[in-house]
Amino acid sequence: MTSQPEPAHAAELKTDIAATRADLAQTLAALTAKAQVKARAGDAAKNALSRTKGELVSIPGRVLGGVDNLFRRTRSMTTSTQRRLSAGAVLAAGLTALLAVHQAGNKRGRR
Repeated sequence: MTSQPEPAHAAELKTDIAATRADLAQTLAALTAKAQVKARAGDAAKNALSRTKGELVSIPGRVLGGVDNLFRRTRSMTTSTQRRLSAGAVLAAGLTALLAVHQAGNKRGRR
């Protein structure tokens, strides 16, 4: 025959079960909070990457715009000044900057 647990023993078991449930609830809450932080950090990283790609795409246009502006200013200079700063040098500088930006973008894409 099976014996029934004593009332004091049953109360002790109920207390132990309640404490275990509370511990599990705390553990679950901590794990949930940790998972949410990782998800938020992942979203923030994706947004930062998207913004960075957008900025990289706009760089060549800004470089060419700056080169065009410099070329126009060069054309309005006097002949002696133009000899010192030729349009070819301006164009070469612009193309060099554009190539550097392009290569930097390629290196970022490989990571």
